[in-house]
Amino acid sequence: MKCVVTGASGHIGNVLVRELIKNGYEVKAFVLENENVEYLKELQIEICYGDVRNIESLEKAFQGAEIVFHLAGIIDIGTTKRKTIYSVNVEGTKNVLQACKKEKVKKLVYTSSVHAIAEKPIGEVITETIDCANKKIGAYLEGGYNFVDVRDVAKGIMQAAQKR
Repeated sequence: MKCVVTGASGHIGNVLVRELIKNGYEVKAFVLENENVEYLKELQIEICYGDVRNIESLEKAFQGAEIVFHLAGIIDIGTTKRKTIYSVNVEGTKNVLQACKKEKVKKLVYTSSVHAIAEKPIGEVITETIDCANKKIGAYLEGGYNFVDVRDVAKGIMQAAQKR
């Protein structure tokens, strides 16, 4: 099965690429032009360069893909990069959706972080509203940060693609 992984050079992305290869997927890695991809070049994958803020580069990368795994994003808990974070994480994701539609990609698996949720003032609880297929699924985790092995995350993402 042909797939594209945006953010393939990232912490989760590069592990997902390896997991996909191990499970027989034909993988195209979508990465920024200036990213270090030496550790990906040893793999049997196609590397294509682009930016989620450039819809033409996404459309070109998504040609012939059956599944897109969208992991590209900026994670930064500071406040100095808000415009860049918004343009990549929000506008870039809109571009991914449009490119998937134009290129008739059958399935999109989107992975984000807690930073996709609006930040609340200190002391207020962060909540998220997920309107998944109108079933109104909500999630809330008490506490600070939760840690999980990146290999388990990659397997979970791949398994999500196998669901209808």
